[in-house]
Amino acid sequence: AEMVDGPVPFKTGVAYTLILFSIFGMHGLQRIYLGQYKTGIFMFCTFGWFGLITLIDIFRLPSLLRKANTQASHVPELTNYINKKMQDFSETLTTAMFAFLPLHWIFIVIVVAFFSGAWALAIGAVLFAYPQVLWERRSQKPIKIWTSFTDSKMIPGALFDYFPLRLHRSNEIPPNKYIFGYHPHGIYSLGLFCACFPKASGWSEKFPGIRCVMGVANSLLCIPILCTIFGWMGFINVGRESMQMASKSGYSIIMVPGGIAEMILGSDQQEEFVYLKKRSGFVRFAIQEGMSLVPMFGFGENDAFIRYSFFQDARLWLSRKFRITLQLFRGRWFTLIPFNVPINVVVGNPIEVHQQDDPSDDEVRCVLEKYIAELKRIHLAHRDEFPSLHGSSKQLKIL
Repeated sequence: AEMVDGPVPFKTGVAYTLILFSIFGMHGLQRIYLGQYKTGIFMFCTFGWFGLITLIDIFRLPSLLRKANTQASHVPELTNYINKKMQDFSETLTTAMFAFLPLHWIFIVIVVAFFSGAWALAIGAVLFAYPQVLWERRSQKPIKIWTSFTDSKMIPGALFDYFPLRLHRSNEIPPNKYIFGYHPHGIYSLGLFCACFPKASGWSEKFPGIRCVMGVANSLLCIPILCTIFGWMGFINVGRESMQMASKSGYSIIMVPGGIAEMILGSDQQEEFVYLKKRSGFVRFAIQEGMSLVPMFGFGENDAFIRYSFFQDARLWLSRKFRITLQLFRGRWFTLIPFNVPINVVVGNPIEVHQQDDPSDDEVRCVLEKYIAELKRIHLAHRDEFPSLHGSSKQLKIL
């Protein structure tokens, strides 16, 4: 096997990801990762000494990591190689959670319905999903972010290292309430996780005092269990009622104005497509609430998956009609796991607005044009610094 040049630092996120395997009876992987093979094998064979050592490790891992990193320059080459492989495995495992994001399982059961004898069960699952996904919610729950999780650097750290996913800013932004617009949509809008996990991404250091919630499609918040998890992470319905609640609670809001259209259109090898010219609703809301607009661009977002473009117009029409995403794509190893390509999220400068309860169409259009101009500036300034997967700088096309 090919060895790794130089010591590989041990990472907190990787260690805590490996300790999660104890839930499935695989104890001691974190010790093997840190080069403590005897202890690791002992824990594996004794179920973490019936869970006691594993429980202690949850609290001792920070000190164990510091000790391991202090001795990193003296570890054997084989240990360094195993460290790197377990680190890659942990980051891939963490990112595999994307395979369980909602809506994709609907297509799986449809396939089962047509190509297997379990068609009755599959159709029943679709009928169950229909009201859960497509019906509108009548009320909004209070925003309850699980800050102990979102402010953690443990598991999210492995997610950010997988791509890697990095956050950049154009200038300092004073603490205030803002409407951030993220472009392009991509498949999963991975750049949103920069604000979802502010300490792991560096958001809290680059933008102190700006706490965000993520405005997403209502369908993501109508699926049992997942809606609760998304709520803990700061996801809210992108509807007016919930965004006003977030604004009154002192939160900034990040949304993806391009929506389904931008998700399906994506990009090609020469151009990045951003669907924005007809998206004035978020601008009108920002003016009514007196919240400045800040564009964001995720370089590499569209490279995380491979899209299939056949029947694109038909799928776009059906997606708008039924409010579900009919995007065909694949990721790493022909799965729903994204490719580990660099994603660099650049945050632009604020577009100031003057609060008005009923802005005219011309006023909204004027602010939207300023927003588009700033988005173009971000792309032009950084496209050579962060080239696409194909090694070239793409042009930005606003639709």
